[in-house]
Amino acid sequence: MLNFEKEILVFAHVPKCAGSSLNAALAETVGPSKFVRLRMQKIENVRTSRAAELGVLAHETGLKALSVVTGRHYLLPKHVRKAQVEKAKVVSGHFCIGQEPDTGRRPHYMSLVRSPVDRFLSYYYYRINKRPRLLRNKSHHPLLNKDGCAPATPIEYLDQLVASGAQNWRNPQVRYFSPEGTFEAAREAIEEKNVLVSTTLEMKAFLDVVARRIGVESVPMKHKNVGRARRRAHHELSAADREAIAEHFEEDRKLFEYVANRVADDAMRIAH
Repeated sequence: MLNFEKEILVFAHVPKCAGSSLNAALAETVGPSKFVRLRMQKIENVRTSRAAELGVLAHETGLKALSVVTGRHYLLPKHVRKAQVEKAKVVSGHFCIGQEPDTGRRPHYMSLVRSPVDRFLSYYYYRINKRPRLLRNKSHHPLLNKDGCAPATPIEYLDQLVASGAQNWRNPQVRYFSPEGTFEAAREAIEEKNVLVSTTLEMKAFLDVVARRIGVESVPMKHKNVGRARRRAHHELSAADREAIAEHFEEDRKLFEYVANRVADDAMRIAH
């Protein structure tokens, strides 16, 4: 069990890996005042071109530089005071491990990863679900092409991403563990920082460990409903389509398999 006077739980939330449901459960467990959600680091900010993507990254670099001058961490939302972070039990957000604000306490990291192909599909349908609101607000969005139309299938979306020249959408999961964006760097970060990490397929065992670290009997996680776009999807991906997606996420595949093997080894060690 963590001593929250000296330690803090830090959840590096990889998007589309069941993290939203886990965030809600953690906030309910420790109390909203002890749970701080940080703003999003632009790790996989998909843009319509490589130039636009570089512009976003340059903006993030500027925010980091400004935070040095102001003394306020660039991932800290405007409505969150530094004192809240200092008293928090859990800090969460879409950021790379080690990029969170310093609380003066020892961080205990946790995260979840997902099969890259399944995650890509979830990301596609999530964007499709957001499309009506984007169109109402007349907002441009990377999902839409120059004619304002959204891709009809995940493979059309993949082709659109490839044609854009943007790069950040490839292998995003490893970059939530290390900025280098490789499996080896992610693996080293997990082992050196002793990150509690699991695949989304082993949620029950993962939640049991999290509960013990927080010092509660259980973390009552409720799964969110599947989005409308995915529920209404009438097509199944062929093996060739899945392979076409997977080839863009080789480093993430290595990470997923490494974590799955790590979880299996831990379970076997406990059993014996």
